[in-house]
Amino acid sequence: MGSWHSENSMQEMQEFQLFSQQTRRWIDEVLREEERGAQVKPWCASMTASICDRFGYDQPLEGIDKAWCGIYFVQSPENSGGITFFNPGIAINVDDADNREREYSYDVEAGQVFIFPSWLRYKLQRNQSGQRGEEGERISISFAYCFEREGSQ
Repeated sequence: MGSWHSENSMQEMQEFQLFSQQTRRWIDEVLREEERGAQVKPWCASMTASICDRFGYDQPLEGIDKAWCGIYFVQSPENSGGITFFNPGIAINVDDADNREREYSYDVEAGQVFIFPSWLRYKLQRNQSGQRGEEGERISISFAYCFEREGSQ
């Protein structure tokens, strides 16, 4: 709502090859930390840019069936909205006896990246920037990686 989205195939465009290589390094780092790096071969399934105008926001994303997703913030003016992750394992109306949270929100800055498993729902909050025009836009690039098991045909 109030946002522009590119095609979801930016990873195939020559202009974004260096950025695609960087996203691969981030995913490889996550795999090393999980000790899965030698077991799987990641490949970028989609990459999309988003420009969120003042007062715009993104609808919650659901049904992403990739293995890992990420979002990189290219531009994030003050008060342009953060990111909220939703824990799908906790029902909204369940008493929070275990002190678990249903959602986690983070402020974002230009140059920051979030990488998370694809089953974790998220949304980008409403852009409340006081700046007008291009200076008030929140610009981000989202990407999703699938995995192929090493040695599989």
